[in-house]
Amino acid sequence: MGRLIAFVLLAAAGYILVSYVGLSPSNVHMDGEMLVVDVDQVEGRFYPGAPFSDTYMVFGGHGQRLRNSVTDALIAGLPIQDARMISSSYPDFHRCSSPGADTAKRLIQDLSIVARNRGVAKTLAKAVKLHGDRIRSGGERTCVSVSGQRLSLASVKLKEPPIDITGDVAPMYAKTDIYLVDDAEIEDCAALLE
Repeated sequence: MGRLIAFVLLAAAGYILVSYVGLSPSNVHMDGEMLVVDVDQVEGRFYPGAPFSDTYMVFGGHGQRLRNSVTDALIAGLPIQDARMISSSYPDFHRCSSPGADTAKRLIQDLSIVARNRGVAKTLAKAVKLHGDRIRSGGERTCVSVSGQRLSLASVKLKEPPIDITGDVAPMYAKTDIYLVDDAEIEDCAALLE
């Protein structure tokens, strides 16, 4: 009975550690000069690039890792400086009926994000969910500030059987900007547009 209690306590401590302390949602580590993302049956390798920091008005996305994906989230976001520029002429540009909506659509960027840790992954998922909830209720837009490092895809491989699938996934990643995000914070868009 004592062993069972010890096992249950150990499992609970492990769950709390993984869920709340901020362990990586996938195995993200450096291997020489390459960033490696090891998830389920897939391993992605990326060339690290320049640091970045920006705030985006969220226009959609997917906040949860898709099975065997090497990124944690996909966010369609309008850089806040572009949102401010459009807002000066069309304050309602984020509504589809606004004349400024076409300009916004052209400037939206698709961001494929590798989260540095579980806390970042949860913030990104919350931002995408909050965006959807607010859109359905007619509320304000959601903004998210992110910082980290730009990435370029080097390779994606299945582990078992070992197959290089880079050619299959590269076209998808070529349509997005890929980032390793070290920090993410949900922001009030209305205040940022003033």
